[in-house]
Amino acid sequence: CLYYWYSFLSFFRAMHEWRELFLCSKRPTVFVIVPEGDLPEWDTGAGAGVDGALAPLESRENSKPRCAKCLTRSVPQNPQRPVHAVLGAGLFSNTDFPNALFHCYLDTHFFPIPAASNTVLNGGGSITLIPSPSTTSVVVTGTLTDANGCNDLSSVNVAVYKNGTTCTSSGNANDDNCYFINIASSSFSGCTGGSDTIASVSNTFDFKYFADPGTWSATITPSDIIEVGTANTSSVAVNETIAINVPGTLSYGAVAGGAASTGDHTTTVTNLGNVAIDYNLKGADLVCTGTNSQGLIPVGNLEYALASFLYGAGTDLTASDVAVNADLATTSSSVISDDAYWQVSVPSGVRGICSGAITFTAIPAI
Repeated sequence: CLYYWYSFLSFFRAMHEWRELFLCSKRPTVFVIVPEGDLPEWDTGAGAGVDGALAPLESRENSKPRCAKCLTRSVPQNPQRPVHAVLGAGLFSNTDFPNALFHCYLDTHFFPIPAASNTVLNGGGSITLIPSPSTTSVVVTGTLTDANGCNDLSSVNVAVYKNGTTCTSSGNANDDNCYFINIASSSFSGCTGGSDTIASVSNTFDFKYFADPGTWSATITPSDIIEVGTANTSSVAVNETIAINVPGTLSYGAVAGGAASTGDHTTTVTNLGNVAIDYNLKGADLVCTGTNSQGLIPVGNLEYALASFLYGAGTDLTASDVAVNADLATTSSSVISDDAYWQVSVPSGVRGICSGAITFTAIPAI
């Protein structure tokens, strides 16, 4: 009975081992059998059964096992040199050494992880955004490598984001601080197939005018048919865009000499950039022209405020810049605007069509 029981166990164990081998052979993987004493070493030669330099297992970066199951078989113990036999298609070689103990483990040399490199964001230069309503084209390029062949690559994620922002999927994407795309392998370039291992990827993102300033990074993460590969990142600055828009003209209507304007006369000031701003104001005398024109209106006779007012309660315009604390913020939902209110006093005896320049200059918020 003991004999039959032992035979049954031996048969069961053998069947289990061959089942594991069969399961692994069905997966896209390769096994290597090495002598028991050689487990810390790795075959970096041309292939199974070919002598090659040995490197520590720890040095096999960018490689991972693809099939966790592995067998032990009886083959010669302590051979004269390491024997590397590939397990594939459900078979393995042990005919030369039928009595020594070998260990089977995965040879990830045949299945390296894809990797990105040479990531370049905006040509390596800082990004200056075009003011609203335009967008700015920002190009990301990079190199993809897969030692199995570039045809093994399946897709790549390209994320461009402000540092400190989570930007790992399309669900994170927004126009303020995260631009994301997944690109299929059909859009890669430079892969000729066969033994070619390198492809290139390029994508253009349209940055909105209000994208956050600061340090931004582009990360390229390739994937093959098995798993996600090694990412590569490059960083540049997104500059502050300080820009405003104002109407081209301001009219006070007809004002008699010796009188002041009434009603509200406004200029709408709009923030077109990606940071909160204020603005400087300065002006010049209003010169009067036309038939029977006479005199001018001094620049100090123009007054302004950030709310409706009567002449005499505003701030006199000057020929030099004066900062106006307008607090024009920036937002992704719409441009931010605010009105500046104006009044003018016309000196006695002045007549004609009087005109001059008022200059608005955007400045960082104070």
